[in-house]
Amino acid sequence: MQEQRRFPRLDVRVKVEYQVLDSTQDKIKSFTKNVSQGGICLFLNSFLDKGTLLDLKLFMPDKKEPILATGKIAWVEKFEVGDSKEEIEGGIEFINISDEDRRRIAKYIFGVSKV
Repeated sequence: MQEQRRFPRLDVRVKVEYQVLDSTQDKIKSFTKNVSQGGICLFLNSFLDKGTLLDLKLFMPDKKEPILATGKIAWVEKFEVGDSKEEIEGGIEFINISDEDRRRIAKYIFGVSKV
């Protein structure tokens, strides 16, 4: 079965701060596994349920202001790394992001992928 995506993605590590929407927990610092105009794959520090909403702040390499977005967990997967380390990654769909920030992501993806 061929995977169908609306937006091209770029495998790149981008710094991210995230927090469960309306939560009092501290913001968590992490990195993306990949980025697209429609969302990100993010390394999570704990398992989050599908549908959980997150406040996101992405620090793109263009050094401009961070991208602010609200995302929804589309999927979560745990996997083993080495003998004893477990990683958790989640697919995050952007549900609220400005057109300007979406364009910044596209410009970055297409600029890097032309190399």
